[in-house]
Amino acid sequence: MLTPRLRRVADEYFRLIQADVPFQELAWSFYLFISRLDAELVDSSAEHVLFFSREGKLLKEMFDVYQGSALPSRSRARTHYFEVSRRSTFLLSCRPLEAENFSNLFRQYRKISLADFLKSLSLEEHLEELADDLRLPGAALEEVSDDLPTDPRFKALMRSGRFRQAYSDGRVERSKAFSKYLFDTFSGSIPKQLHVVDVGWKGTIQDNLFAWFDREFGEDAKIAGHYLGLIAGGTTHNRNQKKGLLFSYLHRSTPAFYAFNENRSLFEIVLPADHGSPRQYIIEPDGTCRILHDCFREREIIHRIIWPISRAILANFNLIHSLQKNIGLSLTEIAELAAHFHKRLVFRPTAAEIEWMESTSHFENFGVFQESRFVRDRKMGLAERFKYTWQLVSRRQLGEAGFWPWLAIRQQALPGMSFLYRCYRIQQMSFRK
Repeated sequence: MLTPRLRRVADEYFRLIQADVPFQELAWSFYLFISRLDAELVDSSAEHVLFFSREGKLLKEMFDVYQGSALPSRSRARTHYFEVSRRSTFLLSCRPLEAENFSNLFRQYRKISLADFLKSLSLEEHLEELADDLRLPGAALEEVSDDLPTDPRFKALMRSGRFRQAYSDGRVERSKAFSKYLFDTFSGSIPKQLHVVDVGWKGTIQDNLFAWFDREFGEDAKIAGHYLGLIAGGTTHNRNQKKGLLFSYLHRSTPAFYAFNENRSLFEIVLPADHGSPRQYIIEPDGTCRILHDCFREREIIHRIIWPISRAILANFNLIHSLQKNIGLSLTEIAELAAHFHKRLVFRPTAAEIEWMESTSHFENFGVFQESRFVRDRKMGLAERFKYTWQLVSRRQLGEAGFWPWLAIRQQALPGMSFLYRCYRIQQMSFRK
């Protein structure tokens, strides 16, 4: 329950915002994250901070607003929008082939095709010649294996001279191009410690960068990752640190974890950029670095469906910033308000918010290359609902109910189960306090 003071703040906020815009209260969660990020960077005396694409585009815009109102005497970090992806950094992170096991890919994606493996390395331009070298029809490379690392065709690929050459050349060329990209980003002087910002959830891109950074700079290389949320640490140690500033489950669940973690996809969806995902880095004949992007297949859905909501969230962020300056909320009070609003969004969404979420989609561009939608294709009958409910309760795997467990339970379980699920999660958060 909010205190009388915070209830007045919430009432004033609702008086000022535009009515009936789906998920606009997410601005409070972002404001809490940005406030904590600013405190972390000040405490670290960070001079530069890299906001990873693509979600980092709006996060950087929010941070620039927040930092821009700081006292003139206070040091400010220089912000950079940094174009990276799991795909663009994967080959950079890889070791020489005889020492590489591709764990950053296979720990999550094992049921994939040889073509998807090569696309993840951004070596798909070699598909035809590799099919010839393996004496396979091109279609065979598109066939999904039940467990690619143990598939005889994968082992044959590892022995292929053409693959070994393409892999080795790619590592060298990408490394030179990426080094140039970093060099240009920092105006000619690459710092030995990088501060990076991303949504999360495991920090795989940071792990990829650290593997490359460590090879280039040795023991001096350090990366500090500042994330919206973390649910797993990946590769973390004293030179490759990560912190979930809004929520984390690395050692123990943070306050309001079960609200902020309920629908992680929502954070990614409302933070779009105006370009496709970075695929690889190349050096142009004139010596400049150019970034190649995947096809921007989300363009239409982002411009028509997502961007209006994102701009409303950004407007709300600016409004909260004005309220903060006028009222003087503490970080603890901002955290209470953010958790209050976020619980409503994920456990009691409006019909318009559910409809909006179901109208969106996501394109995977690493491991698998396909579109994922957040909507069921058909209604479920009573018998199917009973079976789903029994499996859900007997296995006690509520967190695996889907990308948004509350919605999955509402759509697939018996009536009333989503209400019980909400009560259970809120009780967990109350107990956590």
